[in-house]
Amino acid sequence: MSDFRSWYFGVPVVTRCYVTACVAMAVLVSVGAVPPALFVLDGWWRGELWRVVTSSVFSGPVGLGLLFHCYIFVRSSQQVELLVFGRDPVAYTWFLTVSVLLLVPVCHLLSVSLPSSCVIPLLVFISCRSQPNANVSFMFSITVRALYFPLVLLGFSFLMGSSLVPGILGITAGHLYFYHVWMKHPEGTFLPFAALYREPKFVRDARKESEKQKFGTGPLPWGREVDTQNRCSVS
Repeated sequence: MSDFRSWYFGVPVVTRCYVTACVAMAVLVSVGAVPPALFVLDGWWRGELWRVVTSSVFSGPVGLGLLFHCYIFVRSSQQVELLVFGRDPVAYTWFLTVSVLLLVPVCHLLSVSLPSSCVIPLLVFISCRSQPNANVSFMFSITVRALYFPLVLLGFSFLMGSSLVPGILGITAGHLYFYHVWMKHPEGTFLPFAALYREPKFVRDARKESEKQKFGTGPLPWGREVDTQNRCSVS
């Protein structure tokens, strides 16, 4: 039990909260406390806005599918939260929020009831692009270059009988972030989505003031300096 506790609280905070909510929702559905129809995306345009959040987290009842979903999510999400966002919970939460808001209308148009099925490919793509030459082990014996792992996972989902649409949407959203935020471009290049991924000024200002009060102006526990305005210039 102590080993699980150490592992659980060692997972970065946003990843930990997401997977905890995912498991909690799965348990509620499995014991019959909540109907799964309450968590899916259908109906969000009628003012049931909580569905945007629940459908982006819920991945089905307790079972092997949930176990696989949580395993891949924790593996890729904590790498993104640590390596890409430097364990900065505000920046990572904002990135997930923007990504989900971009995915939800497209999922609605393509009848994808659970945008959470797009979140995994999205995070896998970004984590693999952050270390493209690393080797990734899959299914215990298959080792592939990280650069190609999103396609391997997409192919595996197809062989298991799943739709390719969520995977393609997730990879596309990941490429959108990678192209607009990570890649270097010539001066004056039109990047319409770059500003979306940068936290609003009021969020940056509030966090900056809070961090100064708690930690001063030195390095923060998650490895970021207090002034994070230029985060989106990472290449």
